[in-house]
Amino acid sequence: MTLHLFNPSHDDALADGTPYYCSSEAARTLEARLWAMPSLWASRGDVIVRPKGVSTDSAPFLTSDAEWVDECDLHKVNPDKVEVWGWDAQVVFRLQRAGISPHLLPSAESLARIRQLSSRRLSVELLQRIRQDLPQTIGTSLWCESDESVWQFVETHRRVVAKAPWSTSGRGIFLLEPNASHSPRGRVSRIIRRQGGIEIEPYYDRVADFALEFYADTSGVQYQGISLFLTHSGGAYAGNLIAHPDRLMQCFPEHLRPLLDDVIRVLPLRLSELLGTDYVGHLGVDMMLVQTEEGIKLHPCVEVNLRRTMGHVALDLCRNSATKEWQIFSPNFPGPEGILYPLRSAEENPWLIAAK
Repeated sequence: MTLHLFNPSHDDALADGTPYYCSSEAARTLEARLWAMPSLWASRGDVIVRPKGVSTDSAPFLTSDAEWVDECDLHKVNPDKVEVWGWDAQVVFRLQRAGISPHLLPSAESLARIRQLSSRRLSVELLQRIRQDLPQTIGTSLWCESDESVWQFVETHRRVVAKAPWSTSGRGIFLLEPNASHSPRGRVSRIIRRQGGIEIEPYYDRVADFALEFYADTSGVQYQGISLFLTHSGGAYAGNLIAHPDRLMQCFPEHLRPLLDDVIRVLPLRLSELLGTDYVGHLGVDMMLVQTEEGIKLHPCVEVNLRRTMGHVALDLCRNSATKEWQIFSPNFPGPEGILYPLRSAEENPWLIAAK
C-alpha cells in the first residue's frame, strides 16, 4: 500500500531549506481544497492523507472508493511506500512527527541532493546541453555568483529576467535593466548572498507556455506526455488545457512539430546525465514559444521542476475523462463550474491562436 500526500508548499519549503518552514496561507488553502487529488493516480488499496482540520464535504477528486486517513491517525497505518507532491525537509519532518517510519522517507543526504538539483542552476545546465544538440531552438541563460557578472549581462542584453534559485509560481522572478534603481540591485545582492547565486536570461516575447512531463528512476528518465498551460502576466500558474494528446500536439505551429519531436527525444538523455540516480520520481520541464523577428521559435528549457506537476495532473485528468471537448483545469482560480470547466470558444484558447 502506498500513502499519498499533496504538499503544495514544496517549492517554498525548498527555498527555506529547514524542517520547520511554516507554509503560507495560500499553500494551506490549496492543500485543504485539493488534498484528495492523489485519487487520480493512486492504485486501489492506496491511502490518501487528509490534513488536519479539513472536511471531506467539498473535496474535488474524492471518489467513493478512495481510502483516506486523517493526518493525526497516520501512526495507525503501515504503508509500504510514501509518495508526496515533492520531497523536502519540511514534509519529511511532518510525516515523521505523524508516525511514519524514517526508513520510508528520504535521508538527510538525499534531501540535500534533491534540493541542490532543484535549484535553477540545473535549468541553466540543461538548456546549454539542449541548445548544443538542437541549435535551431532558442534560449540563453547564465548562472551568476557575483553582482558584477549579473550587471555585465544586463549591459549586454539591456532587458533581463532574474530568477532566484528556489521560488514558486512566478515569485522570485523579476526584471532588470541597466538603469535599475537601488531596489532591484539590492534584491540581486541578497539572493546571491543568501542562496549562492542567481539565474539570469534575456527577456523573451513569450507567445505560449507548455511543458514536457517525465518520470525518473534508476533506469533513466521516461517521457510521459505534453501539457499546455496558462499563466498570468506575472508568470503565476493559472491552469492547464485538458484534451487528447493528439489535439494538444495540433496546437503547435506546424513548422515546429518536427523540432518538438527532437526535443522529446533528446531531453530524457540529457536529464539522465544530470540527475544520475540521485532523483527518483516525477518531474517536468517548462518551455515556451517565443516571438522573434524570424517568426515563432521554441525555447526548450525555462525551468525544471523535480516534483509532480500540474501537467502530470492534466495528463491524469485526460486519461480519466470521457469528454472530447476542450477543458481547463484551474485549481487556483476556479470558474463557475469548479476547478475543471469547458472552453466555450476557440478565442479562449491562446494555444489555438499561437498555432496560426
